[in-house]
Formats: sequence, C-alpha cells, structure tokens
Amino acid sequence: FTPSLASGCVAGVRRAQVLRAAHDAGLECREALFPQEDLLAAEAVFTANVAALRGVQQVARVRFSDLLPNFLKIIDGVA
Repeated sequence: FTPSLASGCVAGVRRAQVLRAAHDAGLECREALFPQEDLLAAEAVFTANVAALRGVQQVARVRFSDLLPNFLKIIDGVA
C-alpha cells in the first residue's frame, strides 16, 4: 500500500524506485487514501525520501518489524 498522489506526497524518484522494485519483486502495489486501521494492520511500515528508506518501528501502541523487506534493501544500498 502507498498513499496516492492525492495525499500530497511527492511523485519523486525514490517513490518511483520503490514502486518499480515492488512490481519487479511480484508484489501488488495499491495506491489510495487508506484509513489508519490499514496502517496499524501492516507487518512492516517504512518511509521513503530522496535521502533514504527508514523503517517505522511503532505507531501508537502498535510495533512493526524494523527490517526492510529485501527488495527495499537493494534500493537503499543495504544488500
């Protein structure tokens, strides 16, 4: 899941890289405006900008895996 451009996010290079890498890894990408419940139900959450990808560890009382999925490690230069 990723926010749609209607959310105000930037249609930048990093966003395009993440979407392309997910597609290449065979993952479905859905762009929309999602409710908070969808975020809190996620296995892992990350933020992306031109500088880096960062895992989100916790939102409210919900903890997420702090490991970036493998397809994102390649983009971030970790793999």
